[in-house]
Parts: sequence; structure tokens; C-alpha cells
Amino acid sequence: MQLHHSLVIASAPRVCSSLHARLTATGVNVGVHCAHSSYLRGTRNASIAAGLHRWQIHKGHVFFLWWQRWRYVALAISMRYTVLSLDTDVSLRSDPYPLLWRAYQHRQLVVGLESDKPAHKNHYIFPAANLGFVYCRAKPGGTVQRLFEEVTRRVEDLLLAPTPTLNQENRTAMNVLWDQDIFRDVVETFAFNLRAPSFRHALYHAGTSPADLNAQSKTFDWLHENTSFFASAAAIRTVWFQLHDPVTCTPGETMAGLPLWYFAPYTINPHGNLWDGGWLRSPSPVVIAHLVFIKNKPFAMRLLGMWHYAASIYQGTKRLHLPSATRVRVFPEEVRALTMRNSGLQLHEKNVVAIWAELLRFTLIALSLRRRAVLPFLPCSNAHGPPLQVPPKLRGRFHIMPLGNASLCQQGNGPAPLLATTTPAEAQTQAGAVLRWASEELGQPPSFDACCTVVPFSVRWVDAHGLRPLKEERMLNERDLVHLRKEAGGVATEANMPLSGLVHAVDRRRLKIRKNKDEARVLHIDFGGAQPS
Repeated sequence: MQLHHSLVIASAPRVCSSLHARLTATGVNVGVHCAHSSYLRGTRNASIAAGLHRWQIHKGHVFFLWWQRWRYVALAISMRYTVLSLDTDVSLRSDPYPLLWRAYQHRQLVVGLESDKPAHKNHYIFPAANLGFVYCRAKPGGTVQRLFEEVTRRVEDLLLAPTPTLNQENRTAMNVLWDQDIFRDVVETFAFNLRAPSFRHALYHAGTSPADLNAQSKTFDWLHENTSFFASAAAIRTVWFQLHDPVTCTPGETMAGLPLWYFAPYTINPHGNLWDGGWLRSPSPVVIAHLVFIKNKPFAMRLLGMWHYAASIYQGTKRLHLPSATRVRVFPEEVRALTMRNSGLQLHEKNVVAIWAELLRFTLIALSLRRRAVLPFLPCSNAHGPPLQVPPKLRGRFHIMPLGNASLCQQGNGPAPLLATTTPAEAQTQAGAVLRWASEELGQPPSFDACCTVVPFSVRWVDAHGLRPLKEERMLNERDLVHLRKEAGGVATEANMPLSGLVHAVDRRRLKIRKNKDEARVLHIDFGGAQPS
């Protein structure tokens, strides 16, 4: 996007050093600056340190990064910068700036949303701002700068209070400090000119939201306007707020909420990928994809082509030293993969439990052979429309990810060219395609036929938080396999084995197969169209 200034807010100096080393090693030249801060970490303020201890906020907690970014957004506004703040679990499917410049020149703050419904339909989360996307073009000392300063002031006040907020079980209500709900409270205060400031979202986590404000807030609603995003298309209805100065109570700057096709949370109908696997279509039906409300984000982002493997570089040492790109690799040589080909497995409403059991068994076989199981693509269908439901007794164990293209399941479930990684520069938004998707009248969902895979949640199988190197993951996906084969180059060996050739010999602790096959970097087990048994 040819940005002149970009800043990564990191948790420690080593994170910045690692980031710069990876960018250098992979030849990425994006002019990224990285910084870390002691703000609210308690290292220079004994009172803050005591407050963190009272609230049970440990030194590695993500809250620190969330609090810090709003302090520095306010500071950047005071220095006359235009600011775009993005979460790390988003993927830009196209350049967001042209649409921002065209549609929101008259707005000083633009945020992502989880819903644009009024409070009487969406009472708790209204105004449903999602801080994964925040764009500011505000004036120094204006209402927007004061809004962000108020967010950080409230956090500081909570940490300096003599006692933490307790919930109804008399336990510390840590999520009262969650920046997103504090932001919603501040926006509600500024938008509706409340003389008694709103704390109802934050206090919800303690079960003590004030009854009078809860009753009053049910009357709250967005203001509406028609907004033009494309010269060749009609304007569409969007939402916004008039913000008020907290001291004078007079109207000041304004805030707009993005349409859900612009900033799309993964699980929210109709534009989230969960509902039809549409995020892999080209052109993309969304501008920014947000992997919110889904666990095991690194695995899912790799599967969707939204992960840069340079973030997973492995060098076999604790200290990252990358003198040249020729040494860069994600999977060390000892990693061996086991794939399932022509299994005959198909995923539908009535066999989700059975498919999960088969994939777990396949994974255990791979581990017994000292290999990594590659979870296959599976044809999936749902007569009642997407998404396929995980049975209640298995919820929290895995997620069914639709990939939106049945052709991915052809040719023996192998990876297809359609899974090529898309970068923001390559993903050009086409106005017609986006607006057709945005303006569709959604009635009864059609029957769903596509290609799916399973994304496990448990850290026993895969790393849910992206903290371990890929070399330690026990499950891989088909895109991982493509990368493994590519980085191994000509030295990679592959072998195919029919199901009948997988001779089990139980040896107390592991299964054995013929030695000459065990040396292959990738071993394909061909089930010949028959399901595993």
C-alpha cells in the first residue's frame, strides 16, 4: 500500500529484533518500524505495579498491548498524523484506503463493527464497535483525541483503585479492563451526551451494570446516511454517530461504522467465511477479513492463505540469526508428513462425529509413525444451508471450515492452484462483485456443497495461539504440505503406499511400517476410495 510510516507495537525488544531479522531474511522491504513500551507495565510506577498485582494481570498478558495502542493513537492524532490501527488477526483482501478516502472524507473516526443494529435489538454489544479496525483523520485536541485519552484514563483509574472490581462470585472481574468494552462505554458517553458516563459494558463482566442506564440505553440507535463507495454504483445505507465534547457537551467530531462486507468478522452472517466459505473467492467479497471468534487462528489463517510463512521461520536455535535468505525454512528436515488420499470420506450433517473420529485415528497413526498428519480436504454438504454444525458434545474441540470451492476436493483431495496465497496488492476489489454480494436479499439459505476441512481447537493437537514453531505441530493442513514440499526442493522424497501396504505391527508404543517407505519426506496413503477402517 506504499505507506510512509508504519509501526508495530511489540511486547518486548526481542520481538522487534525477531521481526526485523525475519523481514531481512525473506527480502521483505516494507519499511516497518517496531517499538515496545513500558506504559502501564508497572516497571516505572509502583502504584501501577501494585494495581496489576491486585487485578492479577501477569506480565505477558495481551491487555498491555491493547491499552498501549490507544495511548499512542491519541499521541499520533496530537502530532497531526492520520492513523490506521489494525489487529494482527486481519487480512487485507484489497487496499482499504481508496474506499476510505471516497466514502468517509467527512468522518474523523471510522471503526469496524460486529453489528449495525439498534440497541433494542442488540442491547449488550451496542454500539458494537470492533477495535480490529480503527481509522482516524481527526484534528489535534479534538473530540476523537479526547475519546482515546478517556479510554486510557479509565484503564489507569481502574489500576490505581485501592481494590479491583469483583464479580458476583466475589472474584476479580479481570475483563472489566478489556479495552473494547471500555471503548464502547466511552463512545456511548460521547455519542449520547451522557452527563453520568456509561460504564455498563465494562461492568457487565462483574454483573453490576447499572439498571437505570440499561433501561435508558435500549432507546439508543445509530444515525443513518447514504454513502457512496463506488462511482459506478448506487449509495448504500450506513451508520454514524455525532460525538460530543465531554467538557462543553457541544457537538464535535463524528464517528462512522463500516459495513459488514467491508470489515467482515469470520463468524457473522452474511459475509463471514463460516457461512459459505466465500473468502477464497476471487475477487474477494470482503475488503478486510477478521479472524475473530475463531480459535486456533494461525492454523486457520494458513489454510485460508492469509499467513506469511516467514512468521514461522525455524532455525533450530533460541536466538534467531538469519544471515541470508538461503537458510530460511519453516520445517526442519526431520519433519515427515503423512497424507490421506482417495479416502472416500464425505462430510455431511449426520456423520460429523464419525469423520472427527476417523481424523483423530489417522493423526494417531501418523504420530505413531513419527509423522505429522495432514488433514485432508473433504467434500461437504448441508441440505439446510451453511454452516455445518458441530454436535453439542464435540463443541470446543474442533471447527468445520468451509473453503467455498468444491473443485478443491477433486484429484484425490490434493492441494489445488486455487489455494495460492493472495496479497493485498494482488487482491483488487471489483465494485460490481462486492456490491452484488453486499446487496443480496438473504432469504432461506440454499443447500451447501463445497469443500471443507476440520480445524482442531485443542493444543494437544495443534498450537492454538501461534507460540510454537511449526516443527512442533502435530497436525498440518494441505497448504502447509505445499509449503513443505516447496521449501524442501529437489531433496524432498515422496512415496505412495496403498492401504494394503500399511502393515500394522503393534510394538507397545508405536506402529511400524517398512523401512524404505519410512524415509520419505511425504508419505501418501492411498485408500483407493474406501473409507479407513
